[in-house]
Amino acid sequence: FAVAALYPSLMSLSIGDNNNVGESGITAIAANCTTLSSLTTGKENYIGEIGAAAIAGHCKSLTLLSIGDGNHIGESGITAIAENCTALTSLDIGANNKIRQ
Repeated sequence: FAVAALYPSLMSLSIGDNNNVGESGITAIAANCTTLSSLTTGKENYIGEIGAAAIAGHCKSLTLLSIGDGNHIGESGITAIAENCTALTSLDIGANNKIRQ
């Protein structure tokens, strides 16, 4: 995901629907844009456990995380985010995720 390497000081990033960001894209964003305070992805961008782990490991300054419908984050991913992104004040993981009710 080219924007991650070009703008490592980004504080806010919003990615629209159906951009196929995927696990590799969100991992690159998380690894390169560690100062993000706000990250929003649209629906159907396939963010799963690997992406959630990358967010949890690198984006500890996030205050807002919104991942659109159709993601594939499960319980271990959301737990990692909750344990590591302690500055979060807003969290939306959308519908159609893999978290058991």
